[in-house]
Amino acid sequence: MFLVPAAETAANVRINRGVAAPVYVTVPGPTDESAAISDLAVSGFAMGGTVDVTARVRNVGTVHRDFRGPTRLTVAAPGSAAAFPDFTVPRGGTRDIGTTWDTPLMCVCHPTISFTNADGSTQSVTTRVIVFPLHLLGLAIGLVLALVVGLRLRRRHFRTLVAEAAARLTTPAGNASA
Repeated sequence: MFLVPAAETAANVRINRGVAAPVYVTVPGPTDESAAISDLAVSGFAMGGTVDVTARVRNVGTVHRDFRGPTRLTVAAPGSAAAFPDFTVPRGGTRDIGTTWDTPLMCVCHPTISFTNADGSTQSVTTRVIVFPLHLLGLAIGLVLALVVGLRLRRRHFRTLVAEAAARLTTPAGNASA
């Protein structure tokens, strides 16, 4: 840890500033790099676009667990697969990690996060997300309503023109000049 002690002052509160960096040391002996996903937080409904995905990963082993490179966590779901950033979970620790997932236009999706521990056991969590573009549905309904109203107005105008033409035809020519 790099520490900058607070300056000597007459104040009641002094603040030390420091920066710490974890150092992982490998020692001989049996190790267990097991981890578990204890929670997957995703909005249950989306109108499309990107959705925030947050996973809570807990280290249940005896050493830290790295999720990077080929062992990186990803969201397996329709649309584009979203990879979580590289991260490490210290022994006995829990880490909340997030990413964004690009959803397809419409689906009832089941995004899944899974990984395999060193002993071959697989940890997996799945949730359901309904993706439905309500804004596009509203636009389509609006266009259909505008088309129906436009057609009714045109039909009414046509009926008025036909009624006026019929009235002119039934009026005798002698009465028209009077």
